[in-house]
Amino acid sequence: MRLNRWYVSVRGGRDVPLNTLLEIFDAAKSLGNQEAVRHADGLRTRIWSYRELVSQAARFAAYLDGEAFSRGERLVVWSENRPEWIAAFWGCLARGVTLVPVDIHSTPERVIRIRDESGARSIIHGDRPLPQSGSVFPLSDLATLPAPKEFRPDPADPSEIVELLYTSGTTADPKGVVHRHRNICSNLTPIAKEIARYRRWARPFQPIRFLQTVPLSHMFGQSMGLFIPPVLGGAVVFMNELHPGSIRETIRRERVSVLVSVPRILEAISADVERRHPDTRPANRTSEGVLGRWWRHRHIHGEFGWKFWAAVVGGAPLAQDIEAFWASRGWLVIQGYGLTETSPVVSVNHPFHARRGSLGKPVGDQEVRLASDGEILVRGSSVSGEYLAAGGRFERTTDDEGWFHTGDLGEMDADGRLTYRGRKKDVIVTADGLNIHPEDIERVFNAQPGIRDSAVVAVSSPSGDRAHAALILDDAVTEPSILVEAANRKLEPEQRIGLWSVWPEPEFPRTESTHKLQRRLVAAAVAGKPTGPVPEGPPGVEEILARLTGNPALAATPEKRLAEDLALTSLDRVDLLGEMERRYGIDIDEMEFAAVETVGELRRFTEPRAARPAPGIESPTPDTESPGLSQRAASPARTPRPPRWSRTMPARTARRILQGALIRPLLRIFAGIDVEGAGHLDRVPAPVLFAANHTSHLDVPAIASALPDPWRRWLAPAMRQEYFFPAGDRSYPILYFLACLAFNAYPLPQNPGRVRDSLRYTGELLSDGYFPLIFPEGRRSEDGELGRFQPGVGLMAVRLRVPVVPLRVEGLFEMLPVGRRWPRLGRARLKIGKPLQAGEGEDYRSFTARVEAAIRDLKGRR
Repeated sequence: MRLNRWYVSVRGGRDVPLNTLLEIFDAAKSLGNQEAVRHADGLRTRIWSYRELVSQAARFAAYLDGEAFSRGERLVVWSENRPEWIAAFWGCLARGVTLVPVDIHSTPERVIRIRDESGARSIIHGDRPLPQSGSVFPLSDLATLPAPKEFRPDPADPSEIVELLYTSGTTADPKGVVHRHRNICSNLTPIAKEIARYRRWARPFQPIRFLQTVPLSHMFGQSMGLFIPPVLGGAVVFMNELHPGSIRETIRRERVSVLVSVPRILEAISADVERRHPDTRPANRTSEGVLGRWWRHRHIHGEFGWKFWAAVVGGAPLAQDIEAFWASRGWLVIQGYGLTETSPVVSVNHPFHARRGSLGKPVGDQEVRLASDGEILVRGSSVSGEYLAAGGRFERTTDDEGWFHTGDLGEMDADGRLTYRGRKKDVIVTADGLNIHPEDIERVFNAQPGIRDSAVVAVSSPSGDRAHAALILDDAVTEPSILVEAANRKLEPEQRIGLWSVWPEPEFPRTESTHKLQRRLVAAAVAGKPTGPVPEGPPGVEEILARLTGNPALAATPEKRLAEDLALTSLDRVDLLGEMERRYGIDIDEMEFAAVETVGELRRFTEPRAARPAPGIESPTPDTESPGLSQRAASPARTPRPPRWSRTMPARTARRILQGALIRPLLRIFAGIDVEGAGHLDRVPAPVLFAANHTSHLDVPAIASALPDPWRRWLAPAMRQEYFFPAGDRSYPILYFLACLAFNAYPLPQNPGRVRDSLRYTGELLSDGYFPLIFPEGRRSEDGELGRFQPGVGLMAVRLRVPVVPLRVEGLFEMLPVGRRWPRLGRARLKIGKPLQAGEGEDYRSFTARVEAAIRDLKGRR
């Protein structure tokens, strides 16, 4: 493989470094049909092979050619993590176009500002809308671009600029860090060399999947999302919903090997594990090995999946207790240190020689030394030498001797391992001239029971700066002074806190992507406010509602009703639920959320769980606009687990035998089935949804028998969950089991509180290559005529982005109508219509109406 030439030559015994990033792209092409990217959007998973990734990169390069982009021109990319982001990156590299990545959490105004400051010609964007300001291109349109007949990347020079990464805040003048091929390649070469030593041992575990939760607009995100996976021959996984429950489920479902995250996400997952397993404590056995810890906590590992073994953490310092938490449960934590200006890695803990609390040894040819005040200085070819400042001016990033001043404080042990001490500007200098590191105090406060989080900042006083602790409590009833006094007893005299306040929000202000604490905002808020009341509710909910409704001036007061006053539809509620989980990093029970009627009730989800009142959802009233399959749904007595066992090899084999030897022969005794329009299936790309009218219990057997292979073999009919598990004591688990086994049926709950669950499982079926069959009427027809469609089929098609094939079954109502136990002899007909695709931005109700009209139109057709 071409990657081998970067590593230590066995014959010559010398290092052969990477020269340009296009060498990684060449190596990616050689990986062919190996898995490259998975995108789990919360509903379904898209998978790209390396062959498809290269093909999509070629499409984007052809787009640049068509737009007459010249070498060295600049292009802004403002998008969430997605496969198209990677394709655009390699397409730009193939044509020498400089990429200007912008964090997805930036405002559109800042995106335009960076475009103007960088002199970029155009903007490409993801799902977030961007006002039409100059030339824009949505990444969702990448697949519609024509594929070039031949694609060959243009040669690159190591000194050419790859990208400009902007790191300043929104109020400062933006500066773009200039990254050339040689900077990034110098950083990657020693990592690739080390990977080569262990590459053969990784083969049995391939594909090694990296769940990437860090944005690709950050160098750490690019390193672990763009470069390391192809070097290792692995794959990267993207996801949209970054809260603990969703991350845990994605790791298990997508069989992830390594989680790539910032410390804040790791802390949230740790808290979730402790909440779910409060009786799990690390054993007091220092000699216990990794396998012993893994076995003792195997029930936790089972929730994450047996393939998951490590977390790579960067972007901010990781608390030692969080690192110890993961290590004690048998997971490996790989921590490093780096900055955008160092491309990005300065030092990293070796996965198999890690030392807890350390940031590892310097990587490659980088030199690291500590200044007299403890500031970390870095020098080497990985260090970017320039900033692009306002007006297109280039400024140096280093001093006259080539040292980059990081602004971070550190320590270095005798073995050359680096330890982080904090930000230089955050050190509090007391009136006595003593230096106080806020992180040291916060570590003690955060370990104090009753304190969920803390932030220590400097406030001015006539005698000098003093340390002020802002506290977020687990329980609003607890007296804060008692907690402060208990924490002070564990601190050195000069570290003890005299000023404190209760922070009035559920979280401290943090950067959106790396979740770093924004101390200057905390300091500004607490200045002159040693104490303060807790307000009624946290901000943020109003902004989410304003964006969903498209009304920036929305007055979302607590008494406003979500449906009646704000006109939120069922689809809006699904989006609102997902956005709340993303914004606040919490798991929200869908049934509890379905009972929310007002903005005030909505705010309760942002409060600490201990202070949250009981939801009171004994008798939820179903929404008449619910996208479920029936309006008369009731909460079922029990919720069965999705039948994933029915998709296993033994179940599929049993199903083929059962259908071929029993079900189809029996059906032929009672009914002959004619099929019309089968040619329409030749022109529709999989995956698809089938939508059919519902006249009889024979509908599913008839459709499953009449469809040609492979459509029949991979059919997955949806069945009304409440039919098998109705409210009350009665249930039909045997019938449920037989339906799952014989037809690969799956339960579709009709309660509006389970809309997202229905979407997710249907998306899972589509991702696995199955074709769900939906009966949009929600119940069997009592007179043989087509009833009113519920909007569930439209919701699925719009959100899952799949075409719908309309089906009409005729003749089965006369054979086995509602109320009849045994069928009459007869003849049936299955009519297959032309596939329907939801238009860009089409409302799911209007698409449902189109599907209903298409099935009505099939009546009487020959």
